Amino acid sequence: MKLRSVKMTKFPLKIVDETLKRWFYRLGVCIGKHPGYFIIIPLLLTALCATGFQQMDYNWDPEYLLSPSTGKAKLERVEMEKHFPIDYKFFQPARMSRVGKFGRIIVTAEDGGSLLRSTVWDEILVLDAGITNMTIPHEGAMVTYNQICAKWDGYCKSNDVLSMGAFMEDIESGAFNLSYPITFDPFTFQQYNLPAYFGGVKYDDFGIVTEVKAVALNYFLDVSEDWLLAVGDSWERMFLEEIDRILEISQNVKVAKFCSSTPAWEMEKSKNSITPNLMINVIIMIMFCLAASTMSDAVRSKPLIGFLGLFTACLATLAGFGLLCYCGVEFIALCLAAPFLLLGIGIDDTFVMLSAWVRSSKQASVPERMGQAFSDAAVSITVTSLTDFLSFIAGVITPFPVVRIFCLYTGCAVAFIYVWHLTLFGGCLALAGYAEQKNKHGMFCFTVTPKSLASNRNWVYRVFCTGGVNPMDPYNPIDNKEHAGMAFLRDKLGYALSLKWVKSLVLIIFTAYIMTSIWGITMIQEGLEKRNTVNYDSYSINYYDADDQFYREYRFPINVILSGDIEFSDVNTQQKINSMLKSFENSSMIAPELTTSWLREFLGFVERNEGFDDIDVSIGTEPEFINTLRTHYLADSSSPLRLDVEFSPLGDRISAGRFLLQGHNVVNALDETAMVEELRAVAEQFSDENIKVTVFHPYFIYIDQYLEIMPQTIQSILVTSGFMMIISFIMIPNPLCSLWVAFSILSIEAGVLGFMAWWGINLDGIALINLIMCIGFSVDFSAHICYHYMSEEGKSPDQRIAASLYALGLPIIQGATSTILGVIGLAFAPSYLYVTFFKMIFLVIFLGALHGLILLPVLLSLFGPGSCNSRSSTHSTTSSPSTTVSVHSISSHPRYSVNLGFVTPDPARRKDSSQLPVEHFQRRHVGSPNLRDFKQSEFNPDRFSFITRISEETVASLTTRVQTDPRLTPVPESDEQYDSIIAQLGQRRPPPTSSTRELRHSALSRKSSSSSGNTSPQMPVQGLRLKGASQPIINMEHKKICRSKSHKPRTTTISDKQLLRELNPKQPLRKYNSFPYHVFNNEGGYSSDESAKSMN
Repeated sequence: MKLRSVKMTKFPLKIVDETLKRWFYRLGVCIGKHPGYFIIIPLLLTALCATGFQQMDYNWDPEYLLSPSTGKAKLERVEMEKHFPIDYKFFQPARMSRVGKFGRIIVTAEDGGSLLRSTVWDEILVLDAGITNMTIPHEGAMVTYNQICAKWDGYCKSNDVLSMGAFMEDIESGAFNLSYPITFDPFTFQQYNLPAYFGGVKYDDFGIVTEVKAVALNYFLDVSEDWLLAVGDSWERMFLEEIDRILEISQNVKVAKFCSSTPAWEMEKSKNSITPNLMINVIIMIMFCLAASTMSDAVRSKPLIGFLGLFTACLATLAGFGLLCYCGVEFIALCLAAPFLLLGIGIDDTFVMLSAWVRSSKQASVPERMGQAFSDAAVSITVTSLTDFLSFIAGVITPFPVVRIFCLYTGCAVAFIYVWHLTLFGGCLALAGYAEQKNKHGMFCFTVTPKSLASNRNWVYRVFCTGGVNPMDPYNPIDNKEHAGMAFLRDKLGYALSLKWVKSLVLIIFTAYIMTSIWGITMIQEGLEKRNTVNYDSYSINYYDADDQFYREYRFPINVILSGDIEFSDVNTQQKINSMLKSFENSSMIAPELTTSWLREFLGFVERNEGFDDIDVSIGTEPEFINTLRTHYLADSSSPLRLDVEFSPLGDRISAGRFLLQGHNVVNALDETAMVEELRAVAEQFSDENIKVTVFHPYFIYIDQYLEIMPQTIQSILVTSGFMMIISFIMIPNPLCSLWVAFSILSIEAGVLGFMAWWGINLDGIALINLIMCIGFSVDFSAHICYHYMSEEGKSPDQRIAASLYALGLPIIQGATSTILGVIGLAFAPSYLYVTFFKMIFLVIFLGALHGLILLPVLLSLFGPGSCNSRSSTHSTTSSPSTTVSVHSISSHPRYSVNLGFVTPDPARRKDSSQLPVEHFQRRHVGSPNLRDFKQSEFNPDRFSFITRISEETVASLTTRVQTDPRLTPVPESDEQYDSIIAQLGQRRPPPTSSTRELRHSALSRKSSSSSGNTSPQMPVQGLRLKGASQPIINMEHKKICRSKSHKPRTTTISDKQLLRELNPKQPLRKYNSFPYHVFNNEGGYSSDESAKSMN
């Protein structure tokens, strides 16, 4: 018989995985040996970084945070302020470039009727008087409104429309009619621009006003000096209080109030409102960590370690935030939402490491167990932490400061959480391992009794105070039970996902999910509305509602600035400017009748006065044009048109000119975006090397958000997805699995975007933050499953899925639950920003968990690595009874596998689908089954399992050796197996009498010596006591026996319950057709070759 060597192909980048496993194994061993250093150093660094909060630079400016730093509006404002800076001595609200300090009220009638009534108008006048008569204390003196107000020609810029009170009775009786949109005072002939003040106006076919539902009053302050800014803040607070005081005595009016600091104050209020939620969330997270880390085994239960995992995440977040404060990075209110999220990330890492610890060899030393746990879990944690970190770093490149600052803080905290979990948490886990080794209680650290020795204790003690292993009987199955949750996911969920009809149902549901998501994406809306920047209970909500209801028709006075080398006296230039204005006015969003053009009016003035001798209106040359303009048309100091012309320092030319347009019927964010794009297109059309045309309104700063959000979202998604795919391709050693991870990313991202629309979430800066996080989180669960799927070599796809769910299904569920619990406090915050944050995170985590636990396993089993080979071969092949011995090389202990006949090994057990069939390296013996008969070059235990087929003629001799070899004793798992062994040995099973049971137990675990002279170490164990017996019937040495790498160790100790089960035999529960393998640990620690030699 010849054994053919099988070459195993290896994905080139698998070297990265293997290298990281070796490194983390060494790190785990080092932490296990010296846990104190890895605990103390992170604690000291945390204390050092936390002092950085003393240098916190808190920023709450909504304009800076919510608008893109690269938006065109900011450049347009620079151009406008270059030529037409704000002059608070000659102030016009329509011509301002910055909001400054102001107070604004919208007054409506209590009964909902018209305001054009004397009784209502009188209360409006009282309200105005109360506001203008306020005094503010400053440096020991009282400052009046007249001292700090923005002025025009020496007087406070007043609400001119209030002067209509002088003839309100005539208006009410119909003796005087108001024309819309422009009307004139019948006594002073003062012009009133009614759309600037009146809202909800109704007028007849002749333009006569019949009803006015609202009137807006504005109070602007001078902020040209620093002390005026400080006084302005105090005045705005008193302004809000004074309105509330006046409304207490008013009977006919309602008032919606607003001031320039309202958005900033509301953001600060939102921050304070979620602080109690954060404390409640921490309590919920602590309870969850304690509960999720608790097992029925009081020793292996790790509630304190679960809490320390949460504590580690808190310390890491504190250190990361403090370090950035040291570096001078601005802190914003939204960063307070980050701890909710970061706690979930930290707990996810905690559960993955705890799961790896539970699956490590319980009989190994603590450093070795730490090495095994780190080798198993740390690579997976590295993948998820790296993807989370890179996703946040990708958010740093966005032009939105709120996104950039949040991602910078969160990304830094993620890096600290990763390092702190490997060091600080690893040290705590090592200490818990030493306590477990001493059978200490996982919560209260006192020594407890193993469950196998606590049968005579009361139920309270058995439930809460038993666990660990009996050092005299370390493999007792009572003390080595599987985790119920992990076994459920493997045996129930894994089995369900292996069924064809379940796979079909999953794919059908997934198709419906994708179609629903795409439908939702087509309905998504862009932009962050102003009302969504404040709390739900804010006084400004009423203001925003009233403003939207009454003042959307005429909202935006738009500045058009012409600058450059312009000859205004040139007729062609004049025609070009008039053509430009007509192009602007042709827009459906501009009211042409309200355009203000000094050039049109000046040319009309010249035309009207051209034939008179008493005035020289020559404009043929540039000096004549400028002279006529300055000395005749703009000579009146009260004319606001003086603010629209900038002369050169020498006064010989016009440096820039300004024109005003009035926006019309701009009712929503889409209209605002369309208006700005259309106006900028016209401006660009008429700009050339001599003339630069600029359009601007202060609110264009926020509209730029709508224009930038979609391109930035696409860019961020593509860049972040690219990062994730590269990391997946490098860290997951299979290109096909990496592609399925990328597919999961796109699927989750599409689902989040689609369901945003169904849940009423707009695509804004807050949503962009969450979409960036979505990509990072979507990799987490998928990477966990794919990585472990690839590590389960030599199995069928369905078996790989079951093993992956066993290893990581529970940590995924725990991590997803902890993350959702971590942000659930945001769901109850009285703010759109934080509620949106919760909704998005919930969508990301929920969809990510479903993809990782349901969809991705199905896709991997159908289209993943090895799926084609699995579908083309059968699960098992029946054969005549024979015995197969498999020698496995395992890093921890050499072990043997014995297949006791009936079937050949499942082809899926081969380590690589590219290997030749098992028959190519099976060998039939004619004589003695000596494993050393094979050539040394043909046996490579590090690359494959060596399996030999023994013929029926040698069964007897093999049985004799098995029975006499102390290291290779077959142990039946059921009565059927026992019968099969007896049948092969040519014996007959005696009736199940008491003596027979004793004999069977003695035969299964008899003490034997090695024929080669190498005596196995002896280990006295607890003898079996039959019911009613006072002395142990059998006193023997147990062998280290376990079923397979993924099963718990078994023992030959037979309890009364097992004996009763023998009297009532049942069919064994098997998921697959192949007969189970029994793996026998080499008790003496011999190598596979030495063990084989001892069989001769």
